[in-house]
Amino acid sequence: MNIVALFSLFLNVSVCYGLRSLFETSNPSLSWPPSGRDFTGSIENWPGQGEQLGESWPRIVVANLTTLPTTEDFLREYVSMRKPVVLSGLYEQMTDLKSQHGINLAASEFQNSPHAAISKIEAFRYGHGIKERMTFRELLGKISKNQDQDKWYTYGHIPYSVKEMIRYPAPLRCPKIAFQTMVETRQLFYNIEVSKPIRQELNHQLYCMVEGEKEIVLIDEADFPSWSNMKLVDDGYSGKLNPFVDVSKIDYNTHPGLKDIKKIHIAKLQAGDCLFVPARWIHQQNVLDKDNSLEIRWQPLENESDLDCSGYLSPILTLGDLPWLGEKIVKPPERSTDPKRHAFKRLLHLLQRVVLTNQAIGITDFSSIIKMDPFLAPELPKWDDDCQEISETLFHLLDRNKDGKLTANDLDNILELDVDHWANLIHDQLSLLAEVIFDMRVDLAGAIPLDETVRQRVIQMIDIKEK
Repeated sequence: MNIVALFSLFLNVSVCYGLRSLFETSNPSLSWPPSGRDFTGSIENWPGQGEQLGESWPRIVVANLTTLPTTEDFLREYVSMRKPVVLSGLYEQMTDLKSQHGINLAASEFQNSPHAAISKIEAFRYGHGIKERMTFRELLGKISKNQDQDKWYTYGHIPYSVKEMIRYPAPLRCPKIAFQTMVETRQLFYNIEVSKPIRQELNHQLYCMVEGEKEIVLIDEADFPSWSNMKLVDDGYSGKLNPFVDVSKIDYNTHPGLKDIKKIHIAKLQAGDCLFVPARWIHQQNVLDKDNSLEIRWQPLENESDLDCSGYLSPILTLGDLPWLGEKIVKPPERSTDPKRHAFKRLLHLLQRVVLTNQAIGITDFSSIIKMDPFLAPELPKWDDDCQEISETLFHLLDRNKDGKLTANDLDNILELDVDHWANLIHDQLSLLAEVIFDMRVDLAGAIPLDETVRQRVIQMIDIKEK
């Protein structure tokens, strides 16, 4: 069964309204099965029959750390011990929200960002099982305007331009983990209450909430002895799931193995929280509000309690700097020498400055903006005909609907566009502008007097070149 059909199947049976929150009523002291009850007699009388998964079980609340642990502590106390934990504040660190260089992935902010405008995704409608190609901007626009009664969701790798903006998680700052174990990323958006299927991942996972609220039921593999005997399917990534269980209403007639669960761990995630789920832990998510979140997966290592984490990691390391084997990204180019990064940085800057505004910008105003922008035209001595020609070329590259003005409408139908090629064309023009500015500054500076030592070296270099 392919992944599209699989998710369509579970969504058709798992879109739920009025899901019960189990977190606040958790009691780890309960016995299972409950005192005076057992699994003999009619199945309809078995404990848990017809209830939400985990409702009558002993439930242990997952610890919530309000201060981020050091890498050493995180690896020793949680990763190596296979112990789930909530890390409050980690999402803020990863997105650098307090900095002007950060990114805000909240739907209302992200929708109007240049990153969403050029990020192509696959979106699905609940109950249809049909995927549609669109940009993140288009998806969030459909949802915010409530254009139809259909409910949408998306679940795919974090787009390239967004990866570049997300800092590497502080508790994982270990070169061996960063450059040898990263598997894949996910960016999710669900705008409906939904029960997701029970699944088991072979990798470690980090779930980070941007917006919304959800509870996650977690089960240690040792506390669910019949899991491997259930009807499981490959999730299309690196784990197994059971999409056939209606977790909002347990039915032992079709899934008797659920009674063998000994105890439950439970976490409640709200905006800004991240949950570490150890490899091989079985878990199931209930979205109580919308689910706007990020996921990171990485491979377990041996001796994680005493891992050699010596070596340098850049303080501004991002997810875009890392290899992601599950995304077929083997080794990204170095940041300082990667032309694609420079091209996208310039494209995103231009889109933010002159396209995603609340006004229509004509060619004259566009040239004035370029002239005064220190990022696009640094230390510009004067604006001449060459600068104007480059500015007009840039304007026409951005004016995709050819109406003589720059507006957000120029970002419609991005799917038809090769964004990499578009970014390169704009990058080439801005590089040409930089050369013009450099030549201007050299002309203005005139001849530079040289001391005797430098003069002799220059003569030697000229001599060598002539020979």
